Amino acid sequence: MNRRAHPSRWARQRFGAHAAGLVATGPERLARAHLPARTAHDMAELKKRGPYGHVLAETVREELALEAISLGGAVCEEPTRFVAAPGF
Repeated sequence: MNRRAHPSRWARQRFGAHAAGLVATGPERLARAHLPARTAHDMAELKKRGPYGHVLAETVREELALEAISLGGAVCEEPTRFVAAPGF
């Protein structure tokens, strides 16, 4: 089945014309974030998934920030997260 995801009402209100692009590229960005997280987990040689989760959270933020920038948005980094600048 070939179904395309559609942006939610919230996404359309928040990101406007860019909402569809974010929906389309989101899964690819998440997959990219998984690779360094998995590498960190494997290198730490721990049974718990702490290293994976911490690195995944950061790389997801970075990937989404890069996507926002590629769509013409501005991104600023707050201490715990990236935030799309107003008007994006």
